[in-house]
Amino acid sequence: MPKIKIVTDSTVDMSNEMIKKYGIEVVPLSLSIDGENFLDRVDITPSEFIRKMNAAQELPKSSQPPVGVFLELYDRLGGRRVRYIIDSYVKWIKWHCKLCRKCGCLIKGKCNSD
Repeated sequence: MPKIKIVTDSTVDMSNEMIKKYGIEVVPLSLSIDGENFLDRVDITPSEFIRKMNAAQELPKSSQPPVGVFLELYDRLGGRRVRYIIDSYVKWIKWHCKLCRKCGCLIKGKCNSD
């Protein structure tokens, strides 16, 4: 039976304790608050984010992780020998779905152009 890993982005609403307990892999989104850049849950905690957001002059901005970050993670976890459960709050956004498909086909070594 293949190994199964859960992969999500940093919009996941879970405590760090739960993430560690279940071995969930979290890929951070990039955040920008008043020109200061952070990797979500790496350089800034959710609590710090809320504090900075409340004090910010303008609303924070976020951006998706690059496809290379996902590919590095999948390679580190075992590539094709592992089954992945990918969950993300933003998975319904078109770019994120394409990103996941692109990662999947790159891992398998065969991509359709779209």
